[in-house]
Amino acid sequence: MGGRADGWTSGGVAAPRFAQVRPGVEQGPDLDGGFWAEPPYHGVHETWTYPELRLVLDRYTITKDGSTRQFWNWMQCLTPDEVRGELATAGFGEVEVYGDVAGADHDPDSPVFAVVARA
Repeated sequence: MGGRADGWTSGGVAAPRFAQVRPGVEQGPDLDGGFWAEPPYHGVHETWTYPELRLVLDRYTITKDGSTRQFWNWMQCLTPDEVRGELATAGFGEVEVYGDVAGADHDPDSPVFAVVARA
């Protein structure tokens, strides 16, 4: 999330993204090309999905030099209308929806979108 002088800006994970996520387990050396730590390390990526909420839970377990770290990521895949409702509840009025944070046109089938909200 990033702030703007005239409002609030954020990228969102759109509802169509949920259809692209598959539950399961992936593991191996230097998971995600060394993203999680300086190689060498061993990584496990577990994904759970909650369809009734369009919610994804990822857990990354990284083991290096005898120590283990875990990273949890919750991602709820929302529609622009759901975001508008949440922002209205929080006191925001005007909400603009874009295809990305650079201001591209919004495509309802895209897995991402961005919003600018003003109080």
